[in-house]
Amino acid sequence: MPKISRTGMVGGQAIDGRGGQTTILTKRIDSLKNDMRTLLFRLIHSLSSGHPRFIVLLSLAAAAAAGVYGVMEMELITDQDRLLSEKLEYHHRYMEFIRRFGDLEFLYILIEGPSEERMIQFADTLAERLRRSSDIREIIYSFETTWAKDFALHFDEVELEDLHNLSNQLSEHQKDIEEFTSIRSIDEILHKISVALESPLTAGANESETQTEELDVLLNLIKGEYANPFADLNELKNRIEETNHHTKEYLWSSGKRFLLMLVMPNKDYTTLSVIEKPLNRIRDDIWLTQQEIPNVSAGLTGRPALQADEMRTTNDDMKKSSVLALIGVLFLFVLFFRELARPVLTVLALLMAMGWTYGFVALTLGHLNLLSMVFALILIGLGVDFGIHFLHRYQEELKKEGNPAGGVAGALKGVGPGILTGALTSSVAFLLALLTNFRGLQELGYVAGVGIIFCLIAMLVSLSALMVSYDRHFRLKKAAPTPVHLLGLRHVSRYPRLTVLGILILTVALIPMARRVQFNDNLLELQADGLESVEYEHKLLDESDHSTWYCAFTKNTMEEVRKTIDVLKANPTVAGVESLDDALPRPDEERQRLLAAICDTLAPLRERKPYPYLPNPTIYMDLTAQLDRLFAQIAQFEELKRQMEQSQAAMQPNPEENVANQTLGALNPDDPQLQQMLQQMQHDPSSLPPELREHLQNRLLQQNMETDDPALDSSPGMDFAQLEMEIHENPLSERMLEQLKELRQLLTGAESAILQRLQRANFLLLEQPRETLEFLAGLAAIAPPTVQDLPQQIRSLYIGKDGSLLIMAFPKYNIWETERMKEFVGEMRKIDANVTGTPIQVYESSLLMRNAFMQIGLFSYFAVAILVFLDFFTLSGLFFVLFPLTLGVLWLVEIMGLFNVQLNLANFFAIPILIGIGVDNAVHFYHRYLETEDVETSMYTTGTTLTLTTLTTIVGFGSLIFASHKGLASLGILMAMGSATCWFACVVFLPTLLKSCKRK
Repeated sequence: MPKISRTGMVGGQAIDGRGGQTTILTKRIDSLKNDMRTLLFRLIHSLSSGHPRFIVLLSLAAAAAAGVYGVMEMELITDQDRLLSEKLEYHHRYMEFIRRFGDLEFLYILIEGPSEERMIQFADTLAERLRRSSDIREIIYSFETTWAKDFALHFDEVELEDLHNLSNQLSEHQKDIEEFTSIRSIDEILHKISVALESPLTAGANESETQTEELDVLLNLIKGEYANPFADLNELKNRIEETNHHTKEYLWSSGKRFLLMLVMPNKDYTTLSVIEKPLNRIRDDIWLTQQEIPNVSAGLTGRPALQADEMRTTNDDMKKSSVLALIGVLFLFVLFFRELARPVLTVLALLMAMGWTYGFVALTLGHLNLLSMVFALILIGLGVDFGIHFLHRYQEELKKEGNPAGGVAGALKGVGPGILTGALTSSVAFLLALLTNFRGLQELGYVAGVGIIFCLIAMLVSLSALMVSYDRHFRLKKAAPTPVHLLGLRHVSRYPRLTVLGILILTVALIPMARRVQFNDNLLELQADGLESVEYEHKLLDESDHSTWYCAFTKNTMEEVRKTIDVLKANPTVAGVESLDDALPRPDEERQRLLAAICDTLAPLRERKPYPYLPNPTIYMDLTAQLDRLFAQIAQFEELKRQMEQSQAAMQPNPEENVANQTLGALNPDDPQLQQMLQQMQHDPSSLPPELREHLQNRLLQQNMETDDPALDSSPGMDFAQLEMEIHENPLSERMLEQLKELRQLLTGAESAILQRLQRANFLLLEQPRETLEFLAGLAAIAPPTVQDLPQQIRSLYIGKDGSLLIMAFPKYNIWETERMKEFVGEMRKIDANVTGTPIQVYESSLLMRNAFMQIGLFSYFAVAILVFLDFFTLSGLFFVLFPLTLGVLWLVEIMGLFNVQLNLANFFAIPILIGIGVDNAVHFYHRYLETEDVETSMYTTGTTLTLTTLTTIVGFGSLIFASHKGLASLGILMAMGSATCWFACVVFLPTLLKSCKRK
């Protein structure tokens, strides 16, 4: 096999085959590069060896000053909306929406209980507690509906059929309404009866029947048994009032499974969890309310609660993982370096770099966001590797040279180029994030890229000074411990060709596994199990059709709102729509026509104002007096009738008296002879013959009845014969007399009781019907409600500061699932391209982040290729660094597919870190190989160092595997697997590949 020289030549020939000119140019450039490196490392050596204490003190002072400045000036921004640039059209629309309508990301409290009453009681009690807290801005779980009672006839609760019936009934009773409005009180009816009793009692049959019916109505009124002719209208009025009786409309989920309470807490975006204080207060109040009202459960969810719980969980997980990582890394340091002091100094140098980074970022950027705040994790993962490489080589050189200055010089010469290239490639890989459109990643890339440069300075300059100071002034002439070398690694490459071939065959065989790796956008699945907010989010999704996420449409007019709502309700991906259309009735020409007809029918009612009724005792007393006189007359008439019957019986002549009676009956009533006999009958009847006395007596009685009876004078015009016919032949009159007797009886008794009956009768006859008719007339006359009639609570929720109107469209399916979210967002954009809302934000942000990571990975790969080529300036050097890196990443993806590990928005963050680790490993190993030109020596020296750096990375990030947050746990898994595959690629595959290509 051809032998590979240090300059990357094969058998003295340039790999590109362009001959001697290329070789000379390459050598000159390589010489210039080496000269520049040599100059840089000499300067570092001079500073660290010549003035170690000054460098250490300066580094510490700079780190302290930068740290203090960072603490004082650095702003922590935890607002997720600020992770994106408003140059992004979809995010600009969302921020405009926020500026117009305010923050509408509420906390959701789900209240579940055995009955609606218990849930409402719980909500009222809890709301009362929450309102006492200054940390709560707004609470919504019910809406006042009292404003709508005046517009009842405009809403669908009163159906068109009811209005048709109302209009028809009023039309049928229009004459009754006109007569009804002409009566002031029941006293008028009583007075009318009194007047009628003064007139003749005779009447036609039809008139008597009418009078009888009217008396029946009056009697029923006084007895309280009146059948209201407007009973159907009164029933409609009661139904409307019953509907309006509920002064609140509560926020229920579908089927009233949950009572929803929306809470807007004060949000502090300078704290990690944003709402930690109000969230704790709300949960405490929920617990207290549950103790007061048992058998009712309640829990919190909503995007703010999910984010706060996620921050708290990840913060706790990071603390635990940090402790585990620290213990594990210290153990590895002691195990490999066989001491503790130098590893501690290495960590001290890393802390200096972190302090410088913190102060520099505070000075240049001024803040950290939710992504960039994890820069320390990146610096620990990559920066400590630089220190391990330097420390491991320093111990080698220190033992060889015997003095600290020589050890630093040897370490800078041996691993300095590798550290420099590894740091630059990692830094550039992160700085390339500035080319993406994701502001959060841009800032993370900037902070991490700058931090790696500071780690490079700290590990080459400050750590050198620390080593010199420590070994000169503390260890004195004590022998340095020999670091561990894994000599067994030399045997890995014993069968290079077979090993390479087997690895490549296995790699190709596992390629189908790589295709199984998917990207999981479901943020809910990254949350820790057992979180209240996660459980209640699932409960809301699984047991109702409600969601805490919605798409927001903004329109300028109610007509546009209603058109959009009609389209949304017909869409299969929409579960529900909320807007002002729920509070306002839709225009209905038929309804308005019916209401106008009702107004016209009830116009007389509005023209005649009601009078307050005060019973007048004089009225009913006059009526009772008239009734008493009437009954006295009737008694006299009955007595006269009896006497008449007796007279008629007596006036029947005997045969023997027939001649005399005929003679007297033939006489004219004015005949003097007859008048003389009548006078004699009055003064001395005994002087007359018996046969004449009875006849004269009957003639005298008939004369008195027709002319002189004073009892009949009180009812002028009365005719006895007519009265007799009316009494005997007309049954209606007998019924009327019975009615009058019953009326007289009802008007008998204590005055207070009589007045009470009359008041009740007046209410039944006039007040109750008038109340019903006026109620309906008032509702019919009111114009349909407008936006201005709505309560402020509703207007502030659905009307923006610029007057625009909000429509909320809630998804029908689980919006957390990627495909469901994609489908819902796509359908909403078909309806309105300018739609916004949380689903749009999350969907676009996830897509943007995914694409940004892909861009970073692609750009990083090419940037690494350029920097590696500039380091070695040979294609062979580029190949022997990038090929192991590529295989390491490919193996990682294949293993992920094999064990069903998916990429997500948490672990995707590992890709640029692993690229940096893989490049760093390959660069260091290849530099050592070029230095020793021996694979086995490189394996047990640099291979040992790479094993330690890999183990520290696995321990550091692998401790996250035990995190309760699934996203962090997946990050730990990915970093552990990726570190292992990159180690295998550089410590196992690369040596065997080099050995296979080396000339025999």
